[in-house]
Amino acid sequence: MPATSVAFGLWSDTGMGGLLSQVDRARLLRQGLLPLSAAEGLRAFDAALASGVATVTASRVDTAALRTRRGEIPALLRGLVPASRRLSREAAGGGDADGLKRQLSGLDTQERLDLLTNLVRGHVAAILGHGSADAVEADRNFNELGFDSLTAVELRNQLNAATGLRLPATLVFDYPTAQAAAGYMAAQLSDDNEITDPALHEIDRLEELLSSVSDDERRRAVTVRLQSLLLKWTGGESDSASVESRIGSSSAEEIFAFIDNELDLH
Repeated sequence: MPATSVAFGLWSDTGMGGLLSQVDRARLLRQGLLPLSAAEGLRAFDAALASGVATVTASRVDTAALRTRRGEIPALLRGLVPASRRLSREAAGGGDADGLKRQLSGLDTQERLDLLTNLVRGHVAAILGHGSADAVEADRNFNELGFDSLTAVELRNQLNAATGLRLPATLVFDYPTAQAAAGYMAAQLSDDNEITDPALHEIDRLEELLSSVSDDERRRAVTVRLQSLLLKWTGGESDSASVESRIGSSSAEEIFAFIDNELDLH
């Protein structure tokens, strides 16, 4: 009999499931993976060995849960859900995304951000097993809330379905709070080209980061770097050495006065 490799969807209080958190268990259930008892696992193992198939996955799958799942069905399980059902579910998801865009079109900038922040908080609450979005602080880091790489991907997939966007797999790590993720999505969904310009969006992120720099020495170093970049952007590279020399011997107050007066940033 050929060698057989067996992968188990085995999780129960007496098996590997004893090592899983409640968040992990809830995620597996949403993915349509049901627990196996120790006895069921052993019977499945015997059946896999007797099958003669080279690679076997032994698992209990809830196909009803797969049919109602938001976001992409894992490739390994797609064959268990008829294509027509998948298409109808995806079409329904598209309708949700269109409805969201209609809602956003009638709102101002802050209202759009608030709506999307609440959307993110709602999905985070559902993934982590909270009763409502009220349990999720908009400015608290996802990793502090209990997110890991698997729940991060699940959140990204759910937000893709809800918004119609193709968000990056690293969304939770690049934009680590509900508010930050909502700001990114607002930029992607906006019809305003100025808002959606990637360079301007990154400047917004930089502005937020700079607000946390309080040490005078760090502020001076950052200012020198920003001044150099601005001179390159405006075509004044030839003057950068003299500017850096002036900045290096100035106090923090003199530096900011120089930026305001010389560059007319007001």
